[in-house]
Amino acid sequence: MVYLSPPILRESITVAEAARRPEVEFGSIFKNLPESITEKYSVVEKVLIEIKYEGYLKRQEQQLQRFKSMESLNIPDNLDYRTITGLKTEAVEKLNRFKPSTLGQASRLPGVTPAAISLLLVHLKRGGALGGDALQEASSA
Repeated sequence: MVYLSPPILRESITVAEAARRPEVEFGSIFKNLPESITEKYSVVEKVLIEIKYEGYLKRQEQQLQRFKSMESLNIPDNLDYRTITGLKTEAVEKLNRFKPSTLGQASRLPGVTPAAISLLLVHLKRGGALGGDALQEASSA
């Protein structure tokens, strides 16, 4: 394991720990690595980038998984979007005109914003139009 003690750090830390720190630039990491490692600049750079953004990528993956699970949630056929507090007029008009059957379909309508989808999701989770049965996966229909 390689440890670094660049001037901006007060203690020795691993390369991975240094790469995660926003105040540590890749250049200062390279200067402190053994020459045998720095000869493979592009590989080291790729690894450092992956380490630096690992947390962000994990969060993005979690958000994607949540979105995929919401994508197939059924919207009741008889839902009157005018009853959903906070929906803008344009979203209400589009949703009432096209009557999407799932949250995913609703999210792809022009004029239906992510905020509108959030309001719709909250309405469905609260049992808006059909009590607790509003949230069913499309695959179970």
